[in-house]
Amino acid sequence: MKRNHGLDLLRIFLCLCVITLHSKYYFDFSNAYASNIFRTFLFQADAIFFMLSGYFNLEKEFNNKNDIVKFYKNRFITAFLPFIAFVLVWTLWDYIHIIESFNILDFLKTYYVAIVDTSAGGHMWFLYTLFGLLLSTPFLSKALHHMGEKELTLLW
Repeated sequence: MKRNHGLDLLRIFLCLCVITLHSKYYFDFSNAYASNIFRTFLFQADAIFFMLSGYFNLEKEFNNKNDIVKFYKNRFITAFLPFIAFVLVWTLWDYIHIIESFNILDFLKTYYVAIVDTSAGGHMWFLYTLFGLLLSTPFLSKALHHMGEKELTLLW
C-alpha cells in the first residue's frame, strides 16, 4: 500500500485540534460567535479520527485465521496494553495524591472502577468504542471485501 501523505497531514491537523480542544480553557475567545464555530469544528476531530481508523483497518483483507489472530495480537499490544498501563499510572497518581494511606485492596478496587468506567464523561470514553470497533474489524472487512458492486452501492 502506497503511503497517503494527505492523510498523514490530516492526522497531524486532527492531533492539533484535539490538543486545542482539551486546552481551550487556556485560550481567550472574546468573540462568542467565532468561539462557538471554532469549538464545533474542534469537536469533529474525534469523529474524523474514528473514520480514519476505520478506513485503515477495513482496508486490510483477512484471508485466513492467522490474519485475524495477527490483527488482534497487534491491537492488543498497540491499543489495549497501553490503555491498561496508562490507567494504572493515572489511577496510582490520583490515589497517592488524594488518599493519605495506601491500601492495596482499595487501590485495586479504584483501578478496576477506572478500567471499567465506560461513562461518556470519563476521560477514556473513546477507547471503549474503539475497542468494540477493533473487535468487529475482521468481520466487517470480510463483509466489505466480498460484497458486489450492487451491495456496496446499497450499503453506502
